[in-house]
Amino acid sequence: MHKHLYKGGMWFLKRSNIPNFNKNEYGGKSLLNTCPNPWVESYPAWHKIPAQGRPSDLDKYFFLPATGFCGDQTTNYEFRTLTSGYYGAYWSSNSRTNTQSFLLHFLNTTVGIDSDDRYWSYIQESTWFK
Repeated sequence: MHKHLYKGGMWFLKRSNIPNFNKNEYGGKSLLNTCPNPWVESYPAWHKIPAQGRPSDLDKYFFLPATGFCGDQTTNYEFRTLTSGYYGAYWSSNSRTNTQSFLLHFLNTTVGIDSDDRYWSYIQESTWFK
């Protein structure tokens, strides 16, 4: 793993290395009460500024590529090629409503947890935060 090229993505601290980790909270608050609905990039509870660069202790981190996403019904679900390489979105296994789930969004300047409608074509990964 240490000799591969990682470009266009973000390193995340594994939950086993996060003190007082709570899967039902984000920033010390309940996910249901904190996450914007729908997602708004500038929303203060979502908007966190990530550290830049590669971590020095890679064993404590995992890498998620910025894979881009497909659009919604207004764009005929076309893949947004300009988002690949700098934008990442990953579904969690936790639902918010019958039609929405929580997910991780990131750009090189922002990162956070929020909820969105399930018709968006983000990557589904049940183990991304283990």
